Amino acid sequence: MEINNKNLKSCVYKEIKEHILDYRILPGEKIEETSWAKKLGVSRTPVRDALSILEKEEIVKIVPKKGAFVRKFTTKEAVDMFCVRETLEGLAARLCAENITNSILNEMKACFSGIKESDIDENPLIVTKTSDRFHLLIRNTSNNQKLKRMMGDINDQIQIFRFYTVILPGRARNSLKEHYAIIDAFEKRDPDMADKMMRIHINNVKNDFLNSLKKSLSVDFPGKPTENVDKESAIACFCLFCI
Repeated sequence: MEINNKNLKSCVYKEIKEHILDYRILPGEKIEETSWAKKLGVSRTPVRDALSILEKEEIVKIVPKKGAFVRKFTTKEAVDMFCVRETLEGLAARLCAENITNSILNEMKACFSGIKESDIDENPLIVTKTSDRFHLLIRNTSNNQKLKRMMGDINDQIQIFRFYTVILPGRARNSLKEHYAIIDAFEKRDPDMADKMMRIHINNVKNDFLNSLKKSLSVDFPGKPTENVDKESAIACFCLFCI
């Protein structure tokens, strides 16, 4: 198939974006135009165009005279994102419970059926990969196109953010348990419970992350005093946020 300029820009855009969302380029890392042009066998123009699109999507930040970088999040942006996600995911879960079929329910169960605790210990990101499928099934079963579009608008930013929440100590295991609680609500066809369990899940992720951030950076967040955090969590917080 012949590739015109429009298709070329789209291909470059998708390739760079895929690297960011797959965590092959991390928040704060510079995206070198020349390196990417050489890697993809194109001029710098489609690379520059792709980065411009990613900046509009708030995935990349272009700094004059310095270049393009994968965006970091401020603490306020993270909290705002959690609030939006909690509301949208809760509504999606409520609608899903009203529309779910046995076939979809079985698909949801299959998302996590093969995961063992030993698998989580070796690679906590395995929960993220299966969770993506789970949440997609919920959005699709909500049968609300407007809601799906709204969630899609923030999904890529959430995807970057979720890498740093799932590697927090114990978070992957807890997420797995919380997902099973959501599935239980779906099995009972209980919209109120599905909404509640989803909001609890998102809120728990938020609290775990903010507590870890508080411990690692000694930031004065409201809440109970906490103990020292391990090095892995501190590195995760420093990598993600510019406070």
